[in-house]
Amino acid sequence: MWHFLKTSLQSVMNPEYYRVFSEIVDSGSLAQRLLKAMEGDFSMANFQSVYRELAGCLGENRLFGV
Repeated sequence: MWHFLKTSLQSVMNPEYYRVFSEIVDSGSLAQRLLKAMEGDFSMANFQSVYRELAGCLGENRLFGV
């Protein structure tokens, strides 16, 4: 659905918001990006590492896994 709307929204969205929106749509949901970052390793140590990276992104106002 979002891929369909993406083209329509370009002409009405603030360009910076559209850039971020596009990055999110193109790279998948946060859940998908977290699973990708886990690389199949669901150990406690890897969970901590990935979520530490997520926390860093949140603290720096960056998108995770983009």
